[in-house]
Amino acid sequence: MLEIADIGKTNFADVFSFQKRLADKGRSGIILLTEHNPVITTGIRKDKNVLLKDEELLKRSGIEVFPANRGGGATCHNPGQLVVYPIIELSRYHFGIRDYISALEDFGRRFFYSFGLETSNRAGYPGLWKGGKKISSIGVRINSGISYHGIALNLSNDLDIFSNIVPCGLEGVEVTSLEKETGSSIDLNQVKKRAAEILGETFNEEYKYIQKTLSELAEDKDICLGQLLQN
Repeated sequence: MLEIADIGKTNFADVFSFQKRLADKGRSGIILLTEHNPVITTGIRKDKNVLLKDEELLKRSGIEVFPANRGGGATCHNPGQLVVYPIIELSRYHFGIRDYISALEDFGRRFFYSFGLETSNRAGYPGLWKGGKKISSIGVRINSGISYHGIALNLSNDLDIFSNIVPCGLEGVEVTSLEKETGSSIDLNQVKKRAAEILGETFNEEYKYIQKTLSELAEDKDICLGQLLQN
């Protein structure tokens, strides 16, 4: 059974450290749902890490910059964006890396469609699009068959933060959100439960939805000291 944990609003660095620690220890079977405080993260594709403002200037304006070890280039996270971090063993689902990316895109498409919004993917550019506008980004890392990082879904977040970068190194790309496209007000506390349902369907796995802080998860011995998935 999957644990799907709503961990509330977090700093990216803390969640990154937690995920990496689990993956390094071979722990799997948990998906984290979170909103991040404002941050720009960069990926391992150095040519795609294009910041349009000086890093110190960004920090003074309240936006952290963090080098992540995921695939892809620069992207942004901030409140109102739902970020989903599956820490799962790919072989359990018979996934190769491409299969896994496709599964994340399928989750995102189904999630947005549940609000009446149709989105699509583009070959060679992991993530989701509404027309020519990007609405979701994907970047993952696989460590000994265990995934971490994941997918970010723009729901009601302030999109101005993306003016500080070239999103994923793609010149001229406009970024959009569910709220902007539908005009509907989004309650993240409600949509997290919907996301959990669709994740369970996507991975064809029973799940338990929990609400804990990252600190509480870090103290959970079943998560940090033992395998979550035994069956």
